[in-house]
Amino acid sequence: MLQERSQPTLLDICRAAGCSKAVASTVINQARGNTAVSAQMRARVLQVAADLGYRPNFASQSLARKSTRTIGVYIPSGPWTGPGFQYEGMVLRGVEEVCRAQQYDVLILNMGGAVGPQACQNALAQRRVDGVLLLHVEPGSPWIRPLIQSGACIVAVDYAHPEPGLSAMVFDNAAAIRLAVEHLAALGHRRIGFLGSCTDPPSQDAALRQEAFVTCLRQAGLSLRPQWVHDYTNACRAVGREEGVSMLEGTFGARHMLGLPPQERPTALICHGDLVAVHALQVFHEHRLELPRQMSLIGVDDAEMCRHVYPTLTSVRHPLDDMGRRATQILIRKAEARRVRPATSRLAPAVQETFAPTLVCRQSTGPPPATGN
Repeated sequence: MLQERSQPTLLDICRAAGCSKAVASTVINQARGNTAVSAQMRARVLQVAADLGYRPNFASQSLARKSTRTIGVYIPSGPWTGPGFQYEGMVLRGVEEVCRAQQYDVLILNMGGAVGPQACQNALAQRRVDGVLLLHVEPGSPWIRPLIQSGACIVAVDYAHPEPGLSAMVFDNAAAIRLAVEHLAALGHRRIGFLGSCTDPPSQDAALRQEAFVTCLRQAGLSLRPQWVHDYTNACRAVGREEGVSMLEGTFGARHMLGLPPQERPTALICHGDLVAVHALQVFHEHRLELPRQMSLIGVDDAEMCRHVYPTLTSVRHPLDDMGRRATQILIRKAEARRVRPATSRLAPAVQETFAPTLVCRQSTGPPPATGN
């Protein structure tokens, strides 16, 4: 019967390299201790470890260097949120890129979908992660304030609600809508409508974008009729967030606009999100409305689907990958500072950065119909 080969230990490395256990631990665990190690000895210990096939114990490493080299990502549970969805996927792309470069791991804290915000507190308290990224959590969530006050390393992505002490990456929703309005106005459109949120209350982004739409039209000197804005106030029914929200918002909104007399409907529509625009596009196809000859359509976020519909969808880019990348850089920097200077790291000011949108022109926008603008 074959005996299983025992794993080499730290003591085996000490004997083979001719060094103390403290030196071997400092090198193998990348610990910041009081043990000085020469470059020559460091190289020797690493070579011996490689020759022996030594694999360090993760728990021992974390204890020695006072760091798990792991960040947690918290995504609110829901039917339309999760690591597999496009929005979260774009953020995670940036997160993973930085973690790979910095040799950190990523732990999704609520992979099962039914785990609440307590998962953040548990992971931090149990020292399973060095810090947590919060993805598009509800503004003003009551559990965030105690988390900040506990001194936890947290950074929020797409969190526009002012929260003292919370580092946050924010998208400039107002600038995004301004780009869309300016683009359509430059094409000659004077009757511009908006497909907003049909949830009550609306999502934070949708509310900010609709508010910006009204402001931008006034500033541009363009008229706005109430029937040119479709949201939960004039939807045939309010949409629950557990339903296919964006699908229904796009469907209801497009049907509403088609219900207006042709000479009284908008010649261009701005949708609060790309999914809304794509489902509106479907309805327009069903009714044989030609885009952009009879109607121009613009979305926000510049999701991958914009390139794969017909006509391809003009959109305003929401740089989620950049936001995830920057949030991770800040979170790791905060975690590293806490490990080296735990007493002073809590005094570091919160970082709040705003990310600018970019207009991506495609086939779904063009001049208004010749019969009226």
